[in-house]
Amino acid sequence: MSSKTTTAIRSPRTLAWLARRLERAVAEAEISLPEYRLMAVIAETAAGSSQLAGRLAVSRPRVTAIADRLASRGYLERHHSPDDRRRVEHVLTDSGREALERADAAVSSAMDRLAAELTTEESETVALAFGHLERALTASRRKAQEAGS
Repeated sequence: MSSKTTTAIRSPRTLAWLARRLERAVAEAEISLPEYRLMAVIAETAAGSSQLAGRLAVSRPRVTAIADRLASRGYLERHHSPDDRRRVEHVLTDSGREALERADAAVSSAMDRLAAELTTEESETVALAFGHLERALTASRRKAQEAGS
């Protein structure tokens, strides 16, 4: 079996295990992984449900359900857009930003514990790979947004 085939077979499972570590880490901040993802996107910029659904690759009703949970805990507010009163934007509150910072710290700590199992060279390779993945994800998201426009 080739190295590429072996990597392709292991990668989905590795990603699933990594996702589970992330779920546990954000749970320390008392939020779920979907809530964390939504909060991270909203922290970048106020956005409406349609934009959020597109960014997160989920349905608008799913965004609404997650946003409702966050709003009920005081982490998120909805405001009418100053440009279009029909559009409702989601904005993190101060306590939402604090919760997101706690979750970021918990994720960083979990990843630091995992990285401690790597050699320096492996750690540098992983950091480089994540940089490439971030670039690819950003490019992919941009293309999807342009196609949807």
